[in-house]
Amino acid sequence: MERHLIKQRTSYVMSLPIAWVRKHHLQGGASLTVTAQKEGLLITAPSMRAEESIEIAFDAECSDVIWMKMIAAYVSGYTNIALTFARTEVPFTKTKEKRAVSVQQLLSDMATQFVGMELFERTATKGVFRNLLIEGQKELDNALQRMFYVIKEMLKETIETREYLGIIEMDISVNRLKNFCLRMLNMYPQQQQSFLLKLVDGLEQLADGIVVLLRYCVQHPPTPQLLKRCGEVLALFTRTHAGYASGDLNEVVVATKQLARELTYTPQDLLLLRLVDMLTEVQEAIVGIGLEKT
Repeated sequence: MERHLIKQRTSYVMSLPIAWVRKHHLQGGASLTVTAQKEGLLITAPSMRAEESIEIAFDAECSDVIWMKMIAAYVSGYTNIALTFARTEVPFTKTKEKRAVSVQQLLSDMATQFVGMELFERTATKGVFRNLLIEGQKELDNALQRMFYVIKEMLKETIETREYLGIIEMDISVNRLKNFCLRMLNMYPQQQQSFLLKLVDGLEQLADGIVVLLRYCVQHPPTPQLLKRCGEVLALFTRTHAGYASGDLNEVVVATKQLARELTYTPQDLLLLRLVDMLTEVQEAIVGIGLEKT
């Protein structure tokens, strides 16, 4: 197709047909690669997985295995996922008692856990999930920002209220966002892929560390010193989040290392040291992302 260049001050721009934009899932701010060849210029869009479908058949698998396979298909980036079952019920493994859960209830539970997927079809023995989002860098950034925000709230609530069920629900949200980030990194390979994976993993590990700290605080009333140290970790994490946007982590990295040196080997400090180690992982990932952007 022939396209015309449009002069704008000291540069030239070229418009793209809307059909091309939709086909390649482009949006404002997307990067295109221009390669000079003997025959002319080659313009390529960011690579992404072509739309793919997968059908997973289950016979007598338990609910945990079914969840694992659904998560694997989701994270892999499939846009259509069909689950078929030999029976109308599956063994339920989240309680000690041997019982079953209906396929329809299992599918309904799944429908709330996978960001960007919609349950389009549900019968007694089959469920079909389809992708609704045109994902891209903006959605990935939004999900990462949401992970930062939820983790801050988890640590804040652990310090102030220790409201167990609410914090556990926030941890589930972090896991849901983690899977969404991994899905998009598989569908849309990024320049900073390895460091983005490190960032996602570090944030999830940090949330898990907060849950361990929460359980300790529920069983053992926290001392004022422990709460003070938790507040310091929260302040460092807040500054790390700000550094993710600005790219300036120099002072907060120094402060994090200083706190790590001050912690001892008491049970309480070891819990905090785990959080500080995960915070350091997050900071290293952010620094790596910044380096690859330059």
